[in-house]
Amino acid sequence: MGAGGAGGSLVTAEDAIEDLSPDWVVMVGIAYGADSTTQNIGDILVPTKEIPVDHQKVSSENGKPKTEFRDDPIPADETLLKRMREGIPGFTGAVV
Repeated sequence: MGAGGAGGSLVTAEDAIEDLSPDWVVMVGIAYGADSTTQNIGDILVPTKEIPVDHQKVSSENGKPKTEFRDDPIPADETLLKRMREGIPGFTGAVV
């Protein structure tokens, strides 16, 4: 359903957070900008920051496409990031 709109992930996450009051929320989605030379479909990416892609300007510069994101990157919670990284060595389900 995308991020916005009545059934979008943003509204769904906000409702769940309000109802459940979790310490953290881990969302699974598409890794826009993933490096296809080093990453494959199904790999698990643990980001240090998220770049909101909903508000962007797409133009061209010298005949090449140029994308400018209008929102600042959102940093990952350091405690959650540390816990995820600590679990990587024993995980065998996919490339992390």
